[in-house]
Amino acid sequence: MAPAAPYGASLLRGVPRFSMFGDYAILEMLTRFVWSGRTLVGPYSRYRFAHPGPLYFYVLAPVYTLCGGRSVGMFAGALLVNLSAITTVVVAAHRFGSRVHAAAAVVVVWAWLAAFGNVCLNPWNPLVIALPIVAFLVLAAFFARGASFAACPGAFFGALVAQTHVAAVTTVLAVGAAATAVFLRRRRGGLEPGERRHLSIALGILLVTSLPPAIEQVTAQGHGNIRKLLSFFFDRPEPLKPWSSALHDWATATSWLPDRVFRSSLGLEQGVPLPMNWHEMPSTLSCSAVVVALIHVASLVAAALVCLRRHDGRSAAFLVVGASAEAIAISTLRGIVGEHLYYLVFWAAAGNAVAWLGVLSSFASAALDALGWLRPSPRRAAFAVPPPSRGPTCGTSTRRSWTGFAEKATARSCTWTEPGRTPPCSSWSSRRTVFLRISWSAIAGCTGARRRRTTLPGPFTCICRSRTPSSD
Repeated sequence: MAPAAPYGASLLRGVPRFSMFGDYAILEMLTRFVWSGRTLVGPYSRYRFAHPGPLYFYVLAPVYTLCGGRSVGMFAGALLVNLSAITTVVVAAHRFGSRVHAAAAVVVVWAWLAAFGNVCLNPWNPLVIALPIVAFLVLAAFFARGASFAACPGAFFGALVAQTHVAAVTTVLAVGAAATAVFLRRRRGGLEPGERRHLSIALGILLVTSLPPAIEQVTAQGHGNIRKLLSFFFDRPEPLKPWSSALHDWATATSWLPDRVFRSSLGLEQGVPLPMNWHEMPSTLSCSAVVVALIHVASLVAAALVCLRRHDGRSAAFLVVGASAEAIAISTLRGIVGEHLYYLVFWAAAGNAVAWLGVLSSFASAALDALGWLRPSPRRAAFAVPPPSRGPTCGTSTRRSWTGFAEKATARSCTWTEPGRTPPCSSWSSRRTVFLRISWSAIAGCTGARRRRTTLPGPFTCICRSRTPSSD
């Protein structure tokens, strides 16, 4: 947060009570009306409708009240939203990923703050949704990989983003639906009680946060905000922009993060920050934007090949989600009515950040694995199954060398299911899928079964699935 430190100091000094004007004044008024029950829709739009929902104001209202109803509470609330998104990204990468993914997340977050730290305190809704989009995409990637708990905060951030700015609705709906479909496909055999509980909580969050706009639509007697939104998009005042224009905006937004980091634009910037600039974007692409966009695409392709070669599913999930968000953003940018202004395109940089996260984590994992730093200690792994059995031996999914204790060995995907106990290997957690090398002597009687519960000597229980050595 060092890049945002000067702005934090100005926040502590306070913002004059009546300094808000324009869109900021409207945001503050709607925040004040939360406690009286009059805020049922989102921020006002220049297209004469309101954004889908008021969840953003419900998050700001407690902070605004704690600040004595002064304008400084709006900036403190925006800071809280962005800090929550940053914390979620790093914690989720460490909890559901690995230390490599957590380190890559820290690097990406630091780069974002170094590039756009001067808008982290800005409560304007086109700007405040960027980091929550990053958090939503990261959680969606882990949810698709089978982390059911990620659905709970993912539902909150998805609802926050979709209700605060209508441009991000397609990204939230498409990525959320795809992640849910992939998760359910991976659970075709049925959901466990904990997974049902997590999905129920996520569904409850979506339903509760959807109530205010639904109530407003019903009580408005046919002239509610939802009808205005549908009328605007189905009866557009102008046709969609050409694909070339959308690609131009995407390439420009893609170049902002690395360009501003390496040029230290944050420290040199004076006046209105670039992301909140209300001027029209340039009609021609700069050389740096073209180069950065080409490097970005080439890095995505190279990282995807590395993930396929190493079977790095978590980094691949970042790549797929980030690239999907970018593709959806390009399609959405065609729908801008009127001039293409900087602040209308800023949110599209969130997908780029998640894609860069996938690139960094895949390359870093490959480099560390090549150095041998990711391979667990055989001595530590041997105690994963208590004596007298030493048949199962821990290994990562990237190693193709076999250390079986018999002539034949087969790779099996096993899930430790003992409740309340963490295996001794510090890189594991209970109920986490790991890859074991199990000798035929250790699993006698389990061969030929597609999926069978097998009790190994000691307190651990595993569920075995046959795998060929080439898929390890």
